Amino acid sequence: EVSEYPIYIVVLYNLLITKMLNGGVRIGFQDLEWSYDQKSVLNIKGRLIIKGNGYHSFSPGLSLAIASGAVMEIGNNFSCSHNTRFTIFKSLVIGDNNMWSFDNLIMDTDAHYIFNEKGEMISHNAGITFGDHVWLGCRNAILKGATIPDGSIIGAGGVVTKSLAKKNSVYVGNQLLREGIDWNMTLNYD
Repeated sequence: EVSEYPIYIVVLYNLLITKMLNGGVRIGFQDLEWSYDQKSVLNIKGRLIIKGNGYHSFSPGLSLAIASGAVMEIGNNFSCSHNTRFTIFKSLVIGDNNMWSFDNLIMDTDAHYIFNEKGEMISHNAGITFGDHVWLGCRNAILKGATIPDGSIIGAGGVVTKSLAKKNSVYVGNQLLREGIDWNMTLNYD
């Protein structure tokens, strides 16, 4: 199947797709009527691992940069809507059955060196982990060192900068809003 939207692959060094029997990987497809016509750019100098035999979908506007020595691992059944941006200098692990909305930024680095008053470097890359069954709402920034637990919903417009503690909970940014929830991928047209 060929996408009608352009995909530019800058550097493809190490892509590993495991157990892709009946599933597939789709990049730059417009599945939803509100997706935008945007270019997707992949710059992979590190390692991208896509696991499972389910559905893996990246809508138009994907920007994926994996630095040399960095690893990004995606579990089974993953989808992200348009304009998702990944900047990975160390590591990103995404569990199974993740569903992400549009305009999200995932970045495990400050991208530049930061020094204290003594001239010591204080900016260090730190990996990001998403558990299984995570729903990431729109327009979030998930930054270095963040861990999102299993069954979580991250509400729209937040910035996550740390490890969140409680599974099956709703968060906006680092703030816990509600515990003991569950969710499914069915669209709510009510």
